[in-house]
Amino acid sequence: MSVETPTGWADLLRPGIQTEGFDSEHDLICDRVYHYECVKQLFLSSDCFIFTLGLTEAWYDNASGLVFPACPGTRIGTFDPELYKFVNFDAFEIIEDLTWCVNFIKDINPELKWIFTVSPVALAATATDNNVQVATMSSKSTLRVAADYLCKKFVHCDYFPSFEIVSSTATFGQFLDGDLRNISSRGVNFVMQNFKKSFVESETHSTQPDVVADAAPVRSLGDQLKSFANAECDEMFNDPNSTPH
Repeated sequence: MSVETPTGWADLLRPGIQTEGFDSEHDLICDRVYHYECVKQLFLSSDCFIFTLGLTEAWYDNASGLVFPACPGTRIGTFDPELYKFVNFDAFEIIEDLTWCVNFIKDINPELKWIFTVSPVALAATATDNNVQVATMSSKSTLRVAADYLCKKFVHCDYFPSFEIVSSTATFGQFLDGDLRNISSRGVNFVMQNFKKSFVESETHSTQPDVVADAAPVRSLGDQLKSFANAECDEMFNDPNSTPH
């Protein structure tokens, strides 16, 4: 999906790419085709793919059924209720889509392993009628159920509990930033240390994350990944008015 803006042509399917706009729709399409080819090569050549599930709310195009990473009219384009519709996917729909993805990739790369995680970052906004905290719990719970199903169904799928490490009441919120939503660099560091123990250093993948409050010495990875901790999620833009509530 491409739209013309005052600064150039924008890609609704990749709103964070070339945000100032492409010079022409032809340039946009060529870049999109190149991007898809890179994604194809990534899946063909990788031995492990880490998939972080973030939210269940989305906006889609009525005519094509294509789903956008951000609501049109927030980052780029103009919102038109006649063209775009809101959807809040349930666990069955997510499981169906993920099952299709896992099976499709297995056909082209049988050796690929999957590691599923659920993002611990709370929603910044919701298009449902619920309070954003209620919407967050519903969204994360739905995604956690879907991830659990996939990891039980497929032997080549595994789960890493980044959501549980950060969100568990046992951590007393110690891995959150001052806004109590984003994850601090210390929290990212601690999660990555446990990921390394679970999937890099452990041959059996049996190491369980230790969420006691001795995370203070863990710093090297967190310093390197601070930009990840501060990165804004696309879901921030999923409200047509970009106003959290």
